[in-house]
Amino acid sequence: MSSWQTVWKAADFDLEMQRNQQGHHRVLAAKGKPGALAIALWEAQVLLVKQNREAVGEELWELPRGFGDQTDPDACATAVRELVEETGFEPIAGQAELLGELWIDSGLQANAVAVVKVPVQNGQAQHQTDGEVECAKWVPLAEIPRMIAKGQLRDSLTVAAFGLLWSTSWQDEK
Repeated sequence: MSSWQTVWKAADFDLEMQRNQQGHHRVLAAKGKPGALAIALWEAQVLLVKQNREAVGEELWELPRGFGDQTDPDACATAVRELVEETGFEPIAGQAELLGELWIDSGLQANAVAVVKVPVQNGQAQHQTDGEVECAKWVPLAEIPRMIAKGQLRDSLTVAAFGLLWSTSWQDEK
């Protein structure tokens, strides 16, 4: 096991760059607590959010997500919290389901991201949002493969999460 040393730490956010004795680097956020992504579903539709991603200089359609908070008891709670904060949609209590975990960039990023299926009560936002996303829209699940193929969904975590959703659905049918 490698021993990691912090070589840089953000002053205003829980983010650090670490290096081990072999000279490898990694980025660690939220003290390594996994983040979560919410696949919000309502009447065969999925909720996408438009987010300005400064790192790539573009606005991207993606699934709501965020870093784990130390007060979140588990990944499902993180996904539900992020969904409500970013979109204002109310999940159906007790229905969030962990589908699995993904690595954002296994060569650099040290945090896993949980993929959570979250059925919502209805198609209307019921809470004030934190203003982090530009807008949200419901898209028929059947449209997602076309959006990926046409380059309208290019966020790798979102694309991978849909792969996990479909593969777990396929396993349920067997």
